[in-house]
Parts: sequence; structure tokens; C-alpha cells
Amino acid sequence: MSSQTDEGLAASESEIAQSVSFGRGPSGTGGANRGVGAGPRARPSRTGSVLCGGGRHGDLPLQYAAWRKRTTPLSLRLVEGPVSRLPADIHLHSKLCGHATGELEEYIQRAVELDLAAIGFSFHLPVTIPFPQKVNVTREELDTLVRDVARLRDAYQGTIPVLFGGEADYLPGAEDQVAALAADYPFDHLIGSVHFIGDWAFDHPATVARYADWDRRRLYETYFRLLCDAMRTGLFDIVGHIDLIKKFGHRLEGDWSDLVAEVCAVARQRDLCVEINTAGFDKPVGEQYASEAILRACFAAGVPIAFGSDAHAPREVGRHFPRAVALARAVGYDHTARFRARERTLHPL
Repeated sequence: MSSQTDEGLAASESEIAQSVSFGRGPSGTGGANRGVGAGPRARPSRTGSVLCGGGRHGDLPLQYAAWRKRTTPLSLRLVEGPVSRLPADIHLHSKLCGHATGELEEYIQRAVELDLAAIGFSFHLPVTIPFPQKVNVTREELDTLVRDVARLRDAYQGTIPVLFGGEADYLPGAEDQVAALAADYPFDHLIGSVHFIGDWAFDHPATVARYADWDRRRLYETYFRLLCDAMRTGLFDIVGHIDLIKKFGHRLEGDWSDLVAEVCAVARQRDLCVEINTAGFDKPVGEQYASEAILRACFAAGVPIAFGSDAHAPREVGRHFPRAVALARAVGYDHTARFRARERTLHPL
């Protein structure tokens, strides 16, 4: 990363950190509403940066820039339209991954019932992962899904936009697999997610006991470092469930705004969108990913949002969306992102 980029990133972290508050009352009160213009901003030193200080993948973004299409300034991609509908649900799965149920059309029918603005499938992509069970689709299955989504897109034209996306696990060393998939398939969007720390599938119920092996601060540093590396590859459009590490209620106490500020700064630098993933409401943690504090930091950084239910069954489409939309509006967001052929547009919320 060039020194100029480092300086800009450091300044971004300083600005964002002023908008984040931890450990001072519910929902980050006592500081969480503080905007980026409040108070003097000292530029912190890059020495000792936990997440992004010249890590292993520091030179990757240029290598994979071809897979990211950002040709129009964000300010010119606003789309006018009604705000009465619930936003697009851009994170839906398929029974072909082995741990979901229902037919694709049932997901679409549920979205129509809810009057969602659009529906976006994000299939678990065939990336090699350190897990024995089938949780990703194969390339052959992805070929079938391309055809199925195209057929359903035509069938529901004029009723609801149907988008073809993917969710790819980020694992260091597997970037070329994701890049090849991005080149071979007509994705509307790609979600980058971290589900593994080494060989540990930390979000799987069968592995919860391994949380006891970690110092909580070190665990969060390690997770967010991986997330930061994923963003820096330039392979993705959306950051999936940004604080998934809290899924089973293993929260980091105290002030960890430094980690949040750095992640949000990288998201802004890489022009990424952050997902409000409502599946968290139904998990032990009992809240959405990202937390309110992280959403406030994203808003302060100018990072756009999208909404995803992470549905693995038709009944889960659009789950808890009214609650999530109310939170986003309370934070300050008035637009939500949607993608078509890897191009982002912002729609009224």
C-alpha cells in the first residue's frame, strides 16, 4: 500500500473512531451519535496497526481489480423511486448447498408476498474449505443455478427483479478460486464472508467449544484481520455479516472501536458495501450483523449498506426487515445498495 494511501487510511480511522463508542450504556450511548466533524482529529501513527499495516495481501487489490466494476461515481448512481417497499433481500441460498431447503421459486414468491424491492440469491460458491460436510454448491450445480435464475428472472419480470449472486468464503491462498468464479459466471454481486479461522468453522454449532481456547481480544483481532484482508483483495462487492464472530454470544467487552474504525476505513477505501444481515436476530447473539455501533461507524465513513436475510428456507426471506430498516434509518441511512452485473446503484430506503 502506498504511503499516500496509508496516510489517507489513517486519517479515515481517526475520523471514524470518533463516531464509535463502546461500553458506555446501551446502543453505544454517550458517544455513538458523534459525527465525523466533532472535535479535533489527530492523525494516528500507523505503527502497531492491528489489521491493515502491510499484511500478507497488501498488494492484492490491483491484481484482482478487473473483477470489480466501479466506473461511475457513487453520487451519480442514485436511483429515485418509492420508499414504501421493504428493501431488496440480497442474501438468499439454495437447497443445493446441502443445508438449505425449498425451491428457488418459493423464495421469490415469499419476497413478492412481502413486497420486497428485489430478491438476490447469493449461492455458497465452490471454494475449497477445511470442512468435511457439503456446504457449498459445485460448479455443475452453479451451472444449473445460472439457468434457473435466468428462467425465473424472465418469469417474474415486471413483478420483482431477480438477481444472481454468490457468497464466497475468504481463506488466505484461495483468492484465485474466487477470481476464476467471478470471471466464469454472470454474477450481479459477490458477497465476501469469513467463516473460518484456520481450520476452525467458528460459526458452526458443533465447534462452539473452541471459543474457550481464545483470548477474546485476540480472537476479535484475528477475525477482523481476516475480514480486512478479504476486503483488500478487491474481489467482492459486499461484506457479509461483518461481525459474525459474535454469533454465539461471545462479545468483546470494553472499547474495541479501534478494530471497528480500521475495518470501516478499509471498506470505504475499497468502495465496498456492508450488509445488514438479519439472521443474527435468530441466533444466540440476538441482534443483527452489523451491530449498531458498527453501523454508526460505517455511516460516518460513508460506507453504503445492503440488506440480507441469509435465508436458507423460503419462510426466512426478508425476516426482521422492518426492524433492520428502522435501525438503519435511526443511524442516518436513507438509501440502500443493489447490484446488477457488479454495478452498484443506491435506492431510497
